[in-house]
Amino acid sequence: MPTDRETLQWVCIKALPPENEQSDTQAKGATLDLNLSISTCDKLIFRPDAVKGTPEDVAGNLRWVETGNKLKVENPTPFYMNLASVTVGGKPITGLEYIPPFADKTLNMPGGTRGDVEWKIITDLGGESHPFHYVFK
Repeated sequence: MPTDRETLQWVCIKALPPENEQSDTQAKGATLDLNLSISTCDKLIFRPDAVKGTPEDVAGNLRWVETGNKLKVENPTPFYMNLASVTVGGKPITGLEYIPPFADKTLNMPGGTRGDVEWKIITDLGGESHPFHYVFK
């Protein structure tokens, strides 16, 4: 694993109920069997000792490039940036994802969207950060 940046792995768990041949829920000839399977995936992020601080400390360093109806976000930090919200000129951008360390992602903007960018990230504790701002020049 790299020592200069965070690494992301997915942990997926699936639970299937056992089959019960004799149900003790039968009453007066009526039966109801309900079996649920549960499946969930969560991100597991490994942060090496060499990476100091938190994503919130450097989320203001994200760089934004507007090209037509596209908005590219560049992450020059060693952290995964999990976007909680992004607005351009006060209009929300949908389809948000995480941006890997030292990488970029392109987001779609609704037509005619113009203005400065405001964003929040998901913090290490799962909450939302304070808003960050980028002013296009």
